[in-house]
Amino acid sequence: QTGLIREFQRRLNPLFNPSFFEVLMQTIDIMNYKLEESNIREADIVIIPEVDQYETFSFEKAKEIIKKGEIAAREKIDQIKNILKKKKRRFWFF
Repeated sequence: QTGLIREFQRRLNPLFNPSFFEVLMQTIDIMNYKLEESNIREADIVIIPEVDQYETFSFEKAKEIIKKGEIAAREKIDQIKNILKKKKRRFWFF
C-alpha cells in the first residue's frame, strides 16, 4: 500500500517528477535571480515596476506593462536627476 501511495504522489506532484522543461525553467530562474542580485548591488538606482501579476509571456499586455514601468520611473525621477548631476560634476569634460 505504501508503494501505491508513493506512486500516486509521484504521478500527481510534479515536484517529485519534474519534467525537463520545469527543471530548465527553475535553472533559468536561479540564474536570473543571481544576476539580478549582482546588478542591483552595482546599480546607482533601481526601478522596480509593479508587474508581479503578469506572467513571463504576457506579450498581449505589453502596453500595460510598459505603463507600469513609466510610472515607476517617474516616481524615481528626482533621484535620477540628482545622480546625473553628481556624475556630470565628476566627469566635467563630457
